[in-house]
Amino acid sequence: ALLNPENSNNSLAAQMEAIKKRQAEEERLRREAEEAERLRRLKEQQDKEIEEQQQAEINARINGTPVVTGSQQEPKENVET
Repeated sequence: ALLNPENSNNSLAAQMEAIKKRQAEEERLRREAEEAERLRRLKEQQDKEIEEQQQAEINARINGTPVVTGSQQEPKENVET
């Protein structure tokens, strides 16, 4: 490498390029992992809401009352005394 500086510069440039590519790949994988985790949490939340809805429907059939779940519930008003 010392006898031919061009080779050493090229190899340094190649190493730098390889490092950049590896960093870009690691960043892409990190973003994919974050997105997968976000989707997993979203699915978990949806599954929970479906389960609550099904339970509310079962309870309504048993009790003969209308079905009211999370987002459909009226907000509770604060009554000052």
